[in-house]
Amino acid sequence: MPPDAATAAKHPAVAEFLIERVQAGNAALRTSLCDPLARPEPPPELVRARLGCLPIYSEDCSKAI
Repeated sequence: MPPDAATAAKHPAVAEFLIERVQAGNAALRTSLCDPLARPEPPPELVRARLGCLPIYSEDCSKAI
């Protein structure tokens, strides 16, 4: 369990360690949230072509997209 605010205030090294942990957690969270948004959506033609290659989808399904 991390130390409380009073302990961190008395010991600058502890406060700095806690700040670094929070910043690292924020960076990891930001990366995990932004990664899916950074990938461009494939064009509809590519989706149709890929669906058309799959045996479980019929031609009608690939045209519906």
